[in-house]
Amino acid sequence: MTLNCSAYNCTYNQSGTCYAGKITISGTKATNSSNTHCSTFSESNGNLTNLSSNYFTTSNDIICKAVNCHYNANHTCTADSVHVNDSHVNCDTFIND
Repeated sequence: MTLNCSAYNCTYNQSGTCYAGKITISGTKATNSSNTHCSTFSESNGNLTNLSSNYFTTSNDIICKAVNCHYNANHTCTADSVHVNDSHVNCDTFIND
């Protein structure tokens, strides 16, 4: 289970892999991916020394508040692979249930 992230300007992004440890996806009333957001996103100053974890983040490490998502099981993500996009740091894996 991987978390791929295209938000390369995020402090926790290292070569497209998230090292935040745990992240939160917001979007309690989301009906599509554009209504979701990676709330853990922190814009980088070009320095990736602020990694909070030595291990990459997996979908099991996601606190998901997008309750209408097919992959949300009691606020835990069950998707095999998750992608956060670069333009608005939305969860592209979101599927309306």
